[in-house]
Amino acid sequence: MAVATLKCLKCCGTNAANETDCSKNPLFLSGDTSSASKTTYPVAVPRTAGANYSYELWIRYELDTPPDSYLQNFKIYGPDTRPDESGAQKLSIYLGTTDSGVTPTDSQSSIATLRADINYYSPGTACDMGVTPGDGKLEASGEKTNYIVMQLKVEQGAQSGSMTTQAFTLLYDEV
Repeated sequence: MAVATLKCLKCCGTNAANETDCSKNPLFLSGDTSSASKTTYPVAVPRTAGANYSYELWIRYELDTPPDSYLQNFKIYGPDTRPDESGAQKLSIYLGTTDSGVTPTDSQSSIATLRADINYYSPGTACDMGVTPGDGKLEASGEKTNYIVMQLKVEQGAQSGSMTTQAFTLLYDEV
């Protein structure tokens, strides 16, 4: 029995076409880059009223090693609490999905529009992702899920460096 393996791809650039294996460790950054340096690309705390946004974080999963059958019903959920739990530090993560790539923006996202910790916090409330082949399943090496788009919102009064690691869970069925 073949065990399926998936690669987590961070997608940057025009139409989110630059796909880089991010070793399942994508970051919210102030640049549209595949860099893994949060110290080089930190998201600034606004000095005046309002909010700053990270560049949209575009990720998708690619089937690396196919199973004997196929994978379907892709969903994502998390984190189970707001990034700063109490909300006092004014950090929020927004999430959405799409089947076509656009260039990531650091303006408020038109795709990642719902707060993850309120809307997609458990297996029962997970966000459906879909897959690119259109048949609803991944069965061959190189096939990919649709894009997951996330964005970090940082409001005035946030404490610099206060966000802890945020865990999201990928769910799917192997048929």
